Amino acid sequence: MARRQSAADRYRRLMEGCCPVHGIPMDQVDGWSERLGGALDGAQVTIVACPRRDCGIRAYAASYDGPWELLPAYQELLAGE
Repeated sequence: MARRQSAADRYRRLMEGCCPVHGIPMDQVDGWSERLGGALDGAQVTIVACPRRDCGIRAYAASYDGPWELLPAYQELLAGE
């Protein structure tokens, strides 16, 4: 049986620029624009996404090296158990 991923594991993966569920590097899928709201308010960000077609998880990235912030629809992935 597979071990359930903790919110801390998912957060660590995200902070490494990886999909918080699958652990593979996320790819840029949008251009750069100013982020309004959230932890990256006022920063120039791009949208990155998990490259797996069956996933769809997306995040804001302030640079190619981070920081990263999940889009609101995926925030529950980082909620504590």
